[in-house]
Amino acid sequence: MYKTADLPAKWADVPGAWAALHPAPEYQYVLWTDATLRELIAREYAWLLPTYDAYPHPTQRWDASRYAVLHLYGGLYADLDVHPVRPVDELLRGQTLLLPYTPNIGLTNAIVAATPGHPFLSFALRELPTYARRWYHVTRHFEVLTSTGSTFIWAMHMRWARMHSREVAASLIPAPDWAHGEGSSWHASDSTIVLLAFCHSHTVLALALVVLTWRWTGSRRRAALVGLAMLVSVSVQHALGLVLLETFVGRPIVWLLMS
Repeated sequence: MYKTADLPAKWADVPGAWAALHPAPEYQYVLWTDATLRELIAREYAWLLPTYDAYPHPTQRWDASRYAVLHLYGGLYADLDVHPVRPVDELLRGQTLLLPYTPNIGLTNAIVAATPGHPFLSFALRELPTYARRWYHVTRHFEVLTSTGSTFIWAMHMRWARMHSREVAASLIPAPDWAHGEGSSWHASDSTIVLLAFCHSHTVLALALVVLTWRWTGSRRRAALVGLAMLVSVSVQHALGLVLLETFVGRPIVWLLMS
């Protein structure tokens, strides 16, 4: 998805890369533009159009549109900065909904795959107007993430999984079959701070615990031991493939804000 069919040089090779690994007639690569996306929303999801047009950021419309396109036609959506590493045949076989984990916390909507009319996407689309304006939209980055983006789809999936059996909930993808190129065209100045915090969330938490322990006990030694213990626990979590920070911090926060 992009503003027009004229892609910047950094993404110009992406359509060809996908088409080369996924030839016709089994696959068809479609580059959606702002004009064709709005036409689709107006024609097939007219009830969503007021919310769609009112979004202050183009990225929000691209987010909402990917859910609509997949709900209507099915298939696999990928951001323009996502390059395929291998064909997706095995990945898609037998699946009805696929959402990948992020390397940090939660899910991402940079790649989404679904069968036409999947009820989860219908649920997510219907919830978009509810999350268009929220008190926690304090910065552009948080507004995009929580109104239409990755945090929105993560929260919707948590709600969906609680309401439905595993047979109809998403199959989550822990290991990607693609590579990321240059992207993040929608990021603003606040994005740098947010991304640093997310990408180094365990370090940030360790530093916070060190400072709190030092202020509370007045002991630098205890504070250092707390920080060391936190870093050791992080190493153990990574070695065992655990996601304790997401389980005990990320999910509760998202659930409280967006449930």
